[in-house]
Amino acid sequence: MDQTAFNFDSIPPSDEAAVLALLREGRRAAVSSTEIERVTGLKPRRVQAIIRKLRLEGHNIGSATEHPMGYYITSAQDENADMARKLRARGIKVLMVAARFQKASLQADCTYQTPTSPPPSGGRSSWIGLWSRSGSLKPVGADRGAAVRN
Repeated sequence: MDQTAFNFDSIPPSDEAAVLALLREGRRAAVSSTEIERVTGLKPRRVQAIIRKLRLEGHNIGSATEHPMGYYITSAQDENADMARKLRARGIKVLMVAARFQKASLQADCTYQTPTSPPPSGGRSSWIGLWSRSGSLKPVGADRGAAVRN
């Protein structure tokens, strides 16, 4: 399965330095992405990509969605633990959604086909169920006079 590769090399070091220079230590000093965008002239997605790259390079950049909202350099053990918990929870949610898409993909690959001949004797597990006109499930071949085993 192909995975999307992130090309962070296309981000100029000057953009990274500009974003990093705006960040302050501690949760209370969070700088909003709107402020980072205003000062640097960068687009919102670009700021997010830079933050992601800086985090992957080892910078402990926290984010807050409650007042004061924004990004900050984590400066305390509890801030690091809080960010680890938040990121783990977000990652689990993303994996749950990915699993649903994978399941839907696998279900789309499964198609029900009616065999042209009755299933082999004793091959109950190979029978494909079809809905009869009465709405009940019955084995393939039952509508063609094949023996139905209970």
